[in-house]
Amino acid sequence: MMPNSFFQSAFMCKSLNYAKSKLKTNKLINFGSGEVDQPISQLVLSAIRQISPSELVSYPDPDCRQLKKSIAKRYGVSKSMITVGNGSDEIIENIPRIFIEPGDKCLFVVPTFFRFIESCQKMKGGIITVATQEKDGFTLTPLTLAKVKSTIEK
Repeated sequence: MMPNSFFQSAFMCKSLNYAKSKLKTNKLINFGSGEVDQPISQLVLSAIRQISPSELVSYPDPDCRQLKKSIAKRYGVSKSMITVGNGSDEIIENIPRIFIEPGDKCLFVVPTFFRFIESCQKMKGGIITVATQEKDGFTLTPLTLAKVKSTIEK
């Protein structure tokens, strides 16, 4: 039995998610799985230490009301304008679920995080890519942006 086309395109390709750490090691970091090459901030560690054991044994508020309230207050926006997710993958998955109809075209500048393309494929969106160039360090150049513009116009 062969995997379907979604599985083949999303998972069978060799991914180039690994890069050398900027720290003084020769370790490769898998950015595609959420690894980072920076130590945890002392502020984050301090905040984690302030969590009581009783807070760790119960489920948090699934609607994240207090978090949304704090974010809304900090940025001066309504709580209804805030969305949160169980990590970036969940938010990335939800955007196409809300906005993509089957057959809608989705344009990506590649290389990119595979979840963007995968989540659009799950909603049966058509994938269009414009490639950056290794010789340019995979950055957006005027030529790449011109290709994006002409692709959108087509």
